[in-house]
Amino acid sequence: MQITAKGKLIILCLALLLTFGIVLCQTFDSSWRDIRKMTLKDHLQMDVVASFYKVGKILKNRSFTDFGYNEYQPGAIFYFLIPALGYLIKNSFEVYLFSTIGLNLFILTFLTFLYKKYCGFFNALVFLLIVLFSGPVLLFRFEPVVALFVVVAILFWQKKGYFKSMLFLGLGTSIKIFPLILLPYFLILLFKQKQYKKIFQATFIFVLTNLFILSCYLFLGGKPQEVLTSIKVHSLKPVGVESIPGTILTYANKLIRGKYPLGIGNYGIFGIRPGYNFLSDNFYNRLWILPVLIFYFFVLLKRIKKTFQPEIAFLIINLFVLFYKGSNPQYFFWYFPLFPLFRLEEEKKFNYIPELYLILLILLLTQLIYPYLYNILLDIFYVYGQAKETFYLLSLRNLLVVFLFVILFKKIFFVTSKNFKN
Repeated sequence: MQITAKGKLIILCLALLLTFGIVLCQTFDSSWRDIRKMTLKDHLQMDVVASFYKVGKILKNRSFTDFGYNEYQPGAIFYFLIPALGYLIKNSFEVYLFSTIGLNLFILTFLTFLYKKYCGFFNALVFLLIVLFSGPVLLFRFEPVVALFVVVAILFWQKKGYFKSMLFLGLGTSIKIFPLILLPYFLILLFKQKQYKKIFQATFIFVLTNLFILSCYLFLGGKPQEVLTSIKVHSLKPVGVESIPGTILTYANKLIRGKYPLGIGNYGIFGIRPGYNFLSDNFYNRLWILPVLIFYFFVLLKRIKKTFQPEIAFLIINLFVLFYKGSNPQYFFWYFPLFPLFRLEEEKKFNYIPELYLILLILLLTQLIYPYLYNILLDIFYVYGQAKETFYLLSLRNLLVVFLFVILFKKIFFVTSKNFKN
């Protein structure tokens, strides 16, 4: 039975409402968070608390200065001002919180219909599955807007709108640094097309976009040292307990020293306490660089299509996450929104079904760990070495992330490589 265009629209709207309804129920369920007490143990809202205080200082000082501790980039500071429009109703944290949730719901809705228009009905439904299995954390972070900019950048690039693409990639990078890791792939494609002049032009647009955001930030009172601090602070963070390097270190300490490492909360992250890392902090800060460089050389030398392949972009960020010393639940939304850009449906045949199952299972396990079992992981396992089942659950999740990369890499470059060749 063929579903009409109107029928698909109705189904998609119902799926959207159902997804948001479930995620909102999780948001306000006391087993996930206590929105009435607003306790510091409420891990979901910590980023919103930080941005709320940043906005409060901006409005009080009428300037982007004297933030104190700040790990947010200039673009993120501007973005934090949008939920503050809710202050027209009432100046309170609750209003700012609900405005943030509403803004993220709007962005996720926009993304859903963007996928429907450019990728198809099935791909839009897949995106809603990713949102559903990601859970309420997406409503409390600013990853959705960065995902939107990255997806729009890719869609423009596929339509040969190279400069518009770099504009949106630059906007995304001004908010979160991770889209920068995709820039070499865009430039490699231009190199393979022998469009050498456009390599410099595209780079110029990308850099100019970030310089414009930075200039606005400095013009409004921001200090250069605060910008540098927001970049440097990530190198000062400990190896995150949720990261794959953190999991490896935990097992290594148990095998070599006979005990699990202690955890420590520092610079807005809970990580492995210094003294349990075996190697220097600089090693873990730079651990991701070599694997990503090797992958890029592989892409440069491999005979692949000269058009943008979302699958390769997915693998690039996946590889970065594998070796990066930090890992938070929202990091999966750095690259999982690229999955609906894949050719998931061809000639009434569904592709990438095993990968979809893996993605949903990874997200489901992540929801169980964060925020539901998070206090047990931090306050019991990484303090007393008890409640090991929670850590085993985290280990399984991280193992599946590795499997996802391996399976997708093999499928793209070796099993179905003919689809990616010139």
